Amino acid sequence: MEENPAVKRDRRAYWKDYQKRRYAACRANVRPKASPTEEGQPQYSLEEKIAFFTWKLQQVAQSAKRRGKEFDLRVSDLQLPDNCPVLGIPLDYGTPAKEFSAAPSIDRIDNAKGYVQGNVLVISTRANAMKSDASRDEIEKAARFWLGFFAGDVAVLETLGDAVPGQLSLVAKSARHEARKAYWREYQKKKSLERRTG
Repeated sequence: MEENPAVKRDRRAYWKDYQKRRYAACRANVRPKASPTEEGQPQYSLEEKIAFFTWKLQQVAQSAKRRGKEFDLRVSDLQLPDNCPVLGIPLDYGTPAKEFSAAPSIDRIDNAKGYVQGNVLVISTRANAMKSDASRDEIEKAARFWLGFFAGDVAVLETLGDAVPGQLSLVAKSARHEARKAYWREYQKKKSLERRTG
């Protein structure tokens, strides 16, 4: 027996309205708004930061599952800094963020590992995406931070607080980087040869 088209339309309209109300309720309860300070920079309470990462970790867990990466993080495993430890810019925990580049993101230190305790840092979205289109000033800041981080520089490690990851294999990271560069060179040679012969 076929369903009455009018009933079907009503059910679809009800379902859409229900989803909108549910989404609005989630935003109100979980995703915080910025609380402006006297200087004009947003400052966020610990509760607002925890609410932000409660939501953020749900997204990261889904992404990790989709990509087959290990995920074992809780909010208590993360640092909740006011400023990006790489670029020094204030992190924007508001939703939506006034500046997307200043929104906090979870960066894996060793990409061979998953999202596990000791392998992640909370840095700005900009610092996380700098590999693609960074300015000279940003590259210099990032280079100073990472060189100091892997060398165990006390001043750099102090910016991270207590949750400093354990021993990291810089040699392994360098080896993977060199392997990628070698693969890219071979790929370019192959394409160049195909263009000349084709």
